[in-house]
Amino acid sequence: MRNEDLSKVDTVGAYCNLLYSNDAPELTLYHGCTLTNEMIEDHKRTVGKQIDWLSFTSTSKSRQQADQFENTLFIIHLSGDGYYSGHQKGISSLSNYPQEEELLLQPGVPLYLDKVDYNDNY
Repeated sequence: MRNEDLSKVDTVGAYCNLLYSNDAPELTLYHGCTLTNEMIEDHKRTVGKQIDWLSFTSTSKSRQQADQFENTLFIIHLSGDGYYSGHQKGISSLSNYPQEEELLLQPGVPLYLDKVDYNDNY
């Protein structure tokens, strides 16, 4: 395409489709954080709607690791349709704590809030 060779135009669409339809395994990630009661109430009003985290978000494949962080646990289910494969990156090999199995979600990844459960233990 750079040298204006139009003989490849017929295949570029199929190639792009393959890039974006890359089947990735379904993945469950966990994100622990502290939310105020007001923030939790705001999330309850958002159930069934899209939310966007506008910063890089640290998540873990390990629920036990994420459970250690404060009063809120987000359980994030990523579908295996390939959409999310380009929006998260495993960084365990770069971390001082590889046992955390950390993955970063890119800013602005659309997530849908299914439910909010309350736990009296915190």
